[in-house]
Amino acid sequence: GFSYSAVTNTRDGDDDPTQRRSIQGSLRQFIQNANALSGGQSSVFRVPGPTVFQPLSELPAISDTFTVIDVTRQAGY
Repeated sequence: GFSYSAVTNTRDGDDDPTQRRSIQGSLRQFIQNANALSGGQSSVFRVPGPTVFQPLSELPAISDTFTVIDVTRQAGY
């Protein structure tokens, strides 16, 4: 299935730099999806092991005050 709220990896950028998009399942893609959808969104982290994100550039600002990025929802936190 597909989820707009699942964060499934720590990578950033895109596998195809000729396209303007982000890696599906990335934190950046979650923020872009949350900003594109109306109402607040809540992240669901499914990243195995220690979660360390190293964005390649500044992440976009979150445009909805009710959007939540909560890594404590990761299994085994």
